[in-house]
Amino acid sequence: MSSEALNRVSWAAAAAIFCFALFLRASLADPRPLRSDTDEAQYMRLGSAISDDFRIYDAFSEDLSASRGPLFPVFLALAGKISSFKITDIVLAQAFVNAFCTLLVYWAGVKLHSRLCGLLAAFLFAIDPVQMRQVSTPMIES
Repeated sequence: MSSEALNRVSWAAAAAIFCFALFLRASLADPRPLRSDTDEAQYMRLGSAISDDFRIYDAFSEDLSASRGPLFPVFLALAGKISSFKITDIVLAQAFVNAFCTLLVYWAGVKLHSRLCGLLAAFLFAIDPVQMRQVSTPMIES
């Protein structure tokens, strides 16, 4: 098999792992209502503020914008615009981004070692229970 054909097959396998990871994350996600005093709620408030009028600060004066970086709240603002800030839809958006990381892990494994290493690393990331659990709450860690 030529190297180009092998490259296509390995990327197709990585895409299959991505689909598997997305399925796991979406089906095992357990979104719950947010308490107002949690980090998750603060991220959601920041995302909502950015979505509403491009404010980069929280509703509470003691939580200024420097307490949280802007990139994740911007992601929440975009996902919230699409989903009307339903926590279930936000979790699905997070599941997609987290599953996309399997492709990044595959790419890193290929660059650092080999195609087989990339596929194995992507698969291990796809079945990591911590990653599956973390998409259930709107936190930057996921």
